[in-house]
This record gives sequence, structure tokens and C-alpha cells, in this order.
Amino acid sequence: MVIRQRKASGAHHDVIPSWDGVHRFSELRRAGGQATASRVGSAGRRPDWRELREAPAPMKPTLEKDVVTALLVEVLGVVPSSVEPLVEGLESQAFRFRVHEEAFVVRINPSLRGFEKDLWAYSTVGGRVPVPRVVSLGSVDSDHAYCISEWVPGVTLEDLTAAGVEAVVGEVASVWRAIAETDVSSIDGFGDFSSDGSAAARTWHEVLRTTLEYARGELTGTLPNHLQEPHAVIAAYEQLIDRCPEERHLIHGDFGANNMLAKRGRITAVLDWDLAKVGDALYDVANCYFWASSLTCMEAQASYFQRTLSHLPAYDERISCYAFRIGLEEVRENVRNGDLRMAAWALDRSRELLRERP
Repeated sequence: MVIRQRKASGAHHDVIPSWDGVHRFSELRRAGGQATASRVGSAGRRPDWRELREAPAPMKPTLEKDVVTALLVEVLGVVPSSVEPLVEGLESQAFRFRVHEEAFVVRINPSLRGFEKDLWAYSTVGGRVPVPRVVSLGSVDSDHAYCISEWVPGVTLEDLTAAGVEAVVGEVASVWRAIAETDVSSIDGFGDFSSDGSAAARTWHEVLRTTLEYARGELTGTLPNHLQEPHAVIAAYEQLIDRCPEERHLIHGDFGANNMLAKRGRITAVLDWDLAKVGDALYDVANCYFWASSLTCMEAQASYFQRTLSHLPAYDERISCYAFRIGLEEVRENVRNGDLRMAAWALDRSRELLRERP
């Protein structure tokens, strides 16, 4: 089996290792060692909203440890030790392993696209922000992509104690500022971008209005009966778009909570850059506000930002606008994935934020 592998330099090469006593990844798959993932769009593209009724959402891979070990052997050419599962994300499996004295993490995902953004972030932002070093990534087959990165010690902000959260709010804000100050001149456009620096939108308002268009056309009148229509949220969102500036900053896209690791009062890693985009840096701040009602770390961070950033022009309007967009996008994603409970929560949280507006 020949695996197309990409190292951190961006170059491709063929890896055909040999070893004794370990089954090949392809043999284990034929033996039934994994669950088949649903298809995604071509070249890792996420299906458009209008395709959702026909295309099932990609399933998180469910590979067994021996299958992952065989994959690592084929990619690395050595037999890793101590392969153990880690707490996983919504779309990726994750395993920690060792090669000699070094510790690494391998993630398995249906799509390569998010891993390519992680490599972009390490290469572009890694000198300013603690982004784990990407060692290798590639496509295994049509259903599986992998990314191997260095293991970084720390716990997620979500798992910190209340005292631990308060100890790092200033550090988190510093990381936010470093992300926002990253040079994005190599990215052409606004909003979500691919790892080659291409973005579809020509303006930040176009990004915001795209969400408005789908919310009007696809959410209104099409949600299941037990989900209340989001008319008031959509109307408030539309009114706020013009209050948002046309600024070009790097945005993480899912800032805080389980995408940041901390240890001894320091941020040790910023993870999962697949939603990174270009636009107003306050978008990441608004993410803290949106999730503040359910996560202690986000509540503390939103309070810190309120104390330190509320003097910025149109601060409240921008935060509200972006929080509404985050809510509408959460509804979209969760309806797409069939999680109507989470979609209902996102609508309720958006209405709560609307009621709290002055």
C-alpha cells in the first residue's frame, strides 16, 4: 500500500516501509477493522446547504487501535509504542503514541482539509502562537485522512477549575491578540479560506450576508415543528451587519474552550484551525459570549473581554452580530448532522442573547 504523505515542508513523497509482525492497514480494513464513513464532497469540500437533504453528514471514523497502529507503521516506517486513545473532537479520532523518546498525536478524520489548515497555521502563526508542530499528514483512502503532530502537555480550558480559568484569562486574551495581528496579506479574500490562501468572499459583509441568505431561505419555514422559527434573531442579525467594519484580521473561528490547552497558568497549544477565516477579529471574542451560558471558561473570558475591549467602536453591536451568526451557523450544522436537540439549544441561546441586548 502506497500512502501519499505530506510533511511539514509541504512536499509529497511515497512511503513504502517494511516491517515484521504487524498487519498492514489495508489488510485490517478488509478484515472489518473499521466502520465505513459517509462520503464528503469532492476534495474534502463540505456539501452546500442545498445538498444536505441528499448527502449524509460525514461520520467520525471509528478505527480500532490495532488498525491505527498499522497505519502509523506504514506512514512512519517504525512500530510506535504506547498507542492510546485520547479525548476526541466532534469529527476526529485521536491517539497518543511514542516513537523512541518523543510523544505524538495522530488524528483520523474523513477529510484532509482541516488538517491542511492546521499545517497552514503551524507554518504561518506558529512563531507567534503556540500551534503544535505538524509532522505529517495525508489521505489514506476516500474515507480517511490523518494528521500526525507533536503532543503538547496541558488540559483544555473547558476542563480547568474556576480558579484555573481566572488564572489564564489574560493569557487567552494575549493569544487572541497575537492571532488577530497575524499578517494575512497572503490570503485573497474574506471569510473561510483554503490552505493555499484562497477565499471565496470579496468583503466581510458578503460573508455575513451569506449566512443571512441561507437563514432566510433555508431555516425559515423548513425547521422541524418542535423548533421555533428564528425570525426575530434573523431580523436582529440583518440590522447589525452594517455596523460591522471591513477589517482584515486572522480569526481562529472556534476560539477558546476545548481548542486551547493550558498548564501552570500558560497557554500551551491552540488547536483545530479548520474554521479559520479572515475578517473582524471580534468574531473570536463573540464566540466566548455565545458559549458563556454553558461553559465557565467562556463566561470568564467574555467578562474579561467586556472589561478590556468594550471601548472599541460599535463593540456591543459587533459582538451581537457575530454571536447571532455563530448561533445561526450552529443551527445549520446541527440540523445537517441530525442533532435537533443541539439545534434547538443554539436557537434558544440566540434568543436569550437577543433579549439581553440593551
